[in-house]
Amino acid sequence: MLTALPSKHKLDTCQNEKTPTLSHYPNSEPARAEKPVPPSSLPISAARLPERPPKLDGPRRQSKGRRSPNSVRKGAFSVTVCAAMICKWKKQDMLFCISDRMLTWGEGDDAYETEPDRPSKVTGFCPANAFCMCTGCMPFHDMVTRATHEEIISNNTTKISEVVKTHADCYVSFRKKQRRSASAESIILGMDAGGAHIYHVTDDGRSVCFNRQGYCAIGVGASSFEEQMSLAKFSRFLQYPDALFLAYLAKRAAEVHPGVGPETDVAQIKEGSSGPLRKAGKALATLRKKFESAVKSEKKKIIKGMAADRRFFLP
Repeated sequence: MLTALPSKHKLDTCQNEKTPTLSHYPNSEPARAEKPVPPSSLPISAARLPERPPKLDGPRRQSKGRRSPNSVRKGAFSVTVCAAMICKWKKQDMLFCISDRMLTWGEGDDAYETEPDRPSKVTGFCPANAFCMCTGCMPFHDMVTRATHEEIISNNTTKISEVVKTHADCYVSFRKKQRRSASAESIILGMDAGGAHIYHVTDDGRSVCFNRQGYCAIGVGASSFEEQMSLAKFSRFLQYPDALFLAYLAKRAAEVHPGVGPETDVAQIKEGSSGPLRKAGKALATLRKKFESAVKSEKKKIIKGMAADRRFFLP
């Protein structure tokens, strides 16, 4: 009688053979048996379907953590640049602000309009000697600014720290009413009995003082603006003409960002008075052309002298 011997070509399946899990420790518990997997006509590599690729235009997961107060100005919004500086005019403190004319009318990154003849983005806070500038959702900011101004008028507020607190409280109040982030931020600059002040206020009601640094910038061009100010070693003790021209060059450097416009607005605050400088933008553009022409001419002389200097060549 013939007996069938086991063939070496026997097909092992996951149902009739299981490989026990080896343990590195002799006293460990025995390996648990795995659940049997039903046979499949598909190859092993095709048994698991690939994961669905994420949609390119789908919603993105947002971080639950709060951003730091300073992270706002480094590209959090895709439009505009606004900046405020403290400087000296003779022996007295002076404040000025500079910005482009880009406005954001919606929540999206691309929701903005540019108009050549619209008014400046600077908002006054009378009776306080203060200005407010913003980036982000302009309709939301207008509501917050209007409510802040009404509180300042009713309370006759002139102290800048109290103006900042009122503005921050209005941000929080309107944000709770909307039950979502408004994606807006502000710079408040002003002068009171304590001197010149610059504050940065976020839409969650937090504020940071920049008096010691002497300048603050927000918007998509803020990183380029602050980089130029740092390279130039800006100080709050610079005289006003020097500080203004330096700030204009930094604003021009920030125009490499697509959301920063070429037009420039300037406003000034000094003891007892404040207001916009409507002709300053064009005057600065003319001075910049003269400055660049002089730099180009001097650069040619320096390069010509380097070509004749043997210290820059091997013998």
